[in-house]
Amino acid sequence: MLNSVIEALLAVWESTRRQSEALGRQIRQQARQRQDCRRLMSIPGIGLVNALSYVCTIEDPARFHHSADLGAYLGLIGLMLKRYQSGEGDHAGRISKCGNGLVRSYLFEAATVLLTQIQRWSALKACGTRLDKHVGFKKKAAGKMAVIMHRMLVTGEIFRWSEKGVGA
Repeated sequence: MLNSVIEALLAVWESTRRQSEALGRQIRQQARQRQDCRRLMSIPGIGLVNALSYVCTIEDPARFHHSADLGAYLGLIGLMLKRYQSGEGDHAGRISKCGNGLVRSYLFEAATVLLTQIQRWSALKACGTRLDKHVGFKKKAAGKMAVIMHRMLVTGEIFRWSEKGVGA
């Protein structure tokens, strides 16, 4: 009896694995076909899923008049508004978490990869590293990354690396 239960579970697992692989192929195909996704993947730390989820969430970049407005839409506005200061303490507030949580978590993940894994210098990395002590390295880098991604979608440019020593 135990063998039949195990065989049934293995059949379900195999079917789920095949369907997951097919879905993964469709996601890769979608991201490779879209010019805007390929453009966003030129940013260090941004992969297929990050780019595709960002593009699908933003839909039309022209609906945001200013790239900085994207912070409020994605729930990253708390980085700039909430601040707790007294005497010796200066603490940045939490994010508002009002926007798409999945895209926000992908941006945090990409910021972590950029700041911890990528060795090549960029102004984006400099910004996150410089504000590490004040705001937290992921928060500021994720917000700046969202703004840069929006500008890239609007202008049609790819990510520009900068020379070491150039400010953000």
